[in-house]
Amino acid sequence: MSVVKSKNPLYNFEIEFGCSENNTCHNISYDRDGKEVKKKLPKFIELKQDKDSNQKKGHKRLIRSRTIKTSKVSFIPESEDQNFAPDYSVQAGKSVSNGILTKGGTLGIIVEINGVKELLGLTNHHVIQNDKERGDDIYNPRLFDVPGTVSRSKVLSGYLTWDRFDTHIDAALYAFTSNSERIASGLSNGDHLSSSLGSASIGLKVKKCGMKTATTTKRIKSTNATVKVHFDDDSKIFKKQLQIPKFSDSGDSGSIIYSVDKKEMVGLLFADNKKLSGGHTYANNINLIFNHEFDVEQELYHPNGNERKKIFQIKKVI
Repeated sequence: MSVVKSKNPLYNFEIEFGCSENNTCHNISYDRDGKEVKKKLPKFIELKQDKDSNQKKGHKRLIRSRTIKTSKVSFIPESEDQNFAPDYSVQAGKSVSNGILTKGGTLGIIVEINGVKELLGLTNHHVIQNDKERGDDIYNPRLFDVPGTVSRSKVLSGYLTWDRFDTHIDAALYAFTSNSERIASGLSNGDHLSSSLGSASIGLKVKKCGMKTATTTKRIKSTNATVKVHFDDDSKIFKKQLQIPKFSDSGDSGSIIYSVDKKEMVGLLFADNKKLSGGHTYANNINLIFNHEFDVEQELYHPNGNERKKIFQIKKVI
């Protein structure tokens, strides 16, 4: 299938959908949960109207589809495609999801904490919780980033073990139990972080390594920001947040923010505004997640019996 410039003056683009000579067509798409859905390609596909569009009310923007005949349509199994080598490694700075096809964010860091057998991945509550329960499956990379022929079991990483969503923290931990041989050390940009946490301060030069915009660098503007964040179905006010001139985009949620000089973690990125220029990125203070005594014991889900901890003390950063 391809999108091509239309020869018809009424349409800007058309979708060409290939069929073999015996008219066998393959039209496989996916629903929002990643399940395959076979359906007929519609003649016209309506495009969603942008909020800032000058399109007149009641008018629709359409792409026309058409079926073309090709001499041969074949599907090459992944193992036989010498030019296609998908990366299934699990590494901080790469994508993570809870199994919803188009949803996901960034795996911030992989750590070992005292008293917990499994390695734990840190990201945002809003990235992988999303109406899921503790114990539900978590995937690296997100399903949107792998070919449709790949089994979910191949990118299954583990299960949601802990999450917290309050005025200071938008965070979640998941335990690695499946395909652990895929785990790679360090961040995807090559940096290796210290097991010691840093102290955020105004003017501190920091980096983030995210799934969407990779590595970016800025200086912290505030360590005590209050911000109202709008999520899909709700909004929430966060306090005592790190504020940084915008250096992220949608998909970078869950990224670790760390000092350029000492490679010490200082924040967990969870929000930014949508301005194309200017604006800010916001992050939880990492010292309110790790090596910090919570007000009450935190329960970590485990299939063989939940564990309770008042401190997530970092033993090692992978």
